[in-house]
Amino acid sequence: MLRNSTGPGAWSFGRSLVPTALGVALLLSAGAATAKDRFSAPTGQLGANLTLDPTQRFRLHTEMSYFTTTAAFTMHGLGWTFGAGIKVADKVEIELGVPVEGVILSSNGSSVDQFGVGNVSIGGNYFTSLGEQLRLKVGGLVAFGPWNQRNGVVTQEGIAVGLAGMSMNGYQDAWLHAPGVHVVVPGRIEYGEEVQATGDVGLHVAIPTLDGAETDVIVTVAPGIVYWPAPQFALGARLPLQLMTADDAAQVSLEPFLRLDVAEQAFLSTRFTMHLDEPLGFSFDTGRAWGLHLAFGGSF
Repeated sequence: MLRNSTGPGAWSFGRSLVPTALGVALLLSAGAATAKDRFSAPTGQLGANLTLDPTQRFRLHTEMSYFTTTAAFTMHGLGWTFGAGIKVADKVEIELGVPVEGVILSSNGSSVDQFGVGNVSIGGNYFTSLGEQLRLKVGGLVAFGPWNQRNGVVTQEGIAVGLAGMSMNGYQDAWLHAPGVHVVVPGRIEYGEEVQATGDVGLHVAIPTLDGAETDVIVTVAPGIVYWPAPQFALGARLPLQLMTADDAAQVSLEPFLRLDVAEQAFLSTRFTMHLDEPLGFSFDTGRAWGLHLAFGGSF
C-alpha cells in the first residue's frame, strides 16, 4: 500500500530507492543536420528536436524512464513522458507535455502495481540564434493535475506518479509529478559548435492544493558540456542542482548522455540520472534512487 507521508504541508515521494547500464546501438546516417542548427539537449522537453529551421513547424517527442531497488521489497518504477510543440511564429512555439508513471511493488511472490497520469503542462518557448555559435531558449508554462487529488488529499495514483517521477528525475521537472498548480520559467543556453557549453535554468513556484501544504519554490541550475565528434552523434553531461525552499533542501545530480541525430528530423538519446547526495542519493547506495532514460522524437 502506498501512503501519504508526514511533515507540515509536505508529502514524500519515497527517499529510498538503486543502478544498471544500457547500451545503445548507433547508426550514423549521411546527410544529418549539424549540431548548430538545432538545440543539443538530450530530451525533447529541454529542446532536443527544437530546430531553427523555419520550414519545420511541428515536433513530437517522448521519453521512457526506469529504475529499480530492492530493500524489504522490490520496487520497479516506470514512466513515459510525452510532448508536442507547434511553432506559431518562426521563433515562438506552443508546447504541451504529460507523463504517465507508476510503480510495481513485489514481495514473497506477490505484487501490486499503481500507475497514473501526471500533470499536464501548457506553455510557450521563445528561441533564437545569436550569432554563429550562441543559441537561447526561454519559456513559461503552467502545469496541473486535479485528477490526482480528492478532498484535499493526494490519491493513490498521485502518490505513485510522484514517487516514480521524482525518483527518476530528481526535482528538476517536479511540476510534471507533484500535486498542485505549478508556474515555471525554464531557460536554456548553448554556446559553441563541435564543443558546446550549455546551461539549463528554471524558476518553479508550486502553489499548494492539498490540505496543509505550503508554497514551494524550486530553483534549478544545470551547467553542462556537449561534444559532437561527428555531425550526427554527441556525448555530454549535465550537473543539475535543485534548491527547494519548503524543506530547505538541495539535490545535486549528474546526467551523462549520448545522442544520435537521424537525417534532419529525428533524434535518439539516452541519459542516466545519478543523484549525488541526499535526499535521493547517493544513487549506488542501497535503497537510493536513480533514473535510466531513453528519449526520441522528430520535427517536421
